[in-house]
Amino acid sequence: MNDTVHFAEYTVTKKREGKYRRNRILAIIGFIAFFVLVLIIMLLIIGAGAVIWYVPLSPTAMFLAKKIVYDRYFNTEYNYCIAGGTFILNRINSERYKKEILRFKLSDADMIVPYVDEYKEKIDRLAPKTRIEAVSSMSASDIYAISVNDTLVFVEGISKTVRLFKLYNKNTEITNTAL
Repeated sequence: MNDTVHFAEYTVTKKREGKYRRNRILAIIGFIAFFVLVLIIMLLIIGAGAVIWYVPLSPTAMFLAKKIVYDRYFNTEYNYCIAGGTFILNRINSERYKKEILRFKLSDADMIVPYVDEYKEKIDRLAPKTRIEAVSSMSASDIYAISVNDTLVFVEGISKTVRLFKLYNKNTEITNTAL
């Protein structure tokens, strides 16, 4: 068989909404509060001369904090790949740091279903040990839920991945909502 027919790769950028958006806003407020606190402490210790040190060092420190902390943890993408029946899920932070967070054979999946009305209640009742939302937004229309080894993974199902879900796991319930 041709390997390109049985290979799919898809990357999703996490949208800034809900809990993810709240955490981003709290991080920005935390950065600002930290730098204001540092200025106040410097004014109390050094006096008015603190401004001479604070003005050039503050933008530099904010830039480094943004690059080291904010971009690394709040610029998230998920990349998933199906190759030879193996599903590989990677988290990419700041377009540089790639970490494999899940790998399994599609034939080992207990359930692969679209996250729509008839299955949504069933999926929401599940209590997995790990829940991974590798989608741009949980309100997207083409979300599929995959249950494997007490882990529940949400992915956006493009037509090629849905075909591969069916090919490599014929025992689970899969429908063609993404086609």
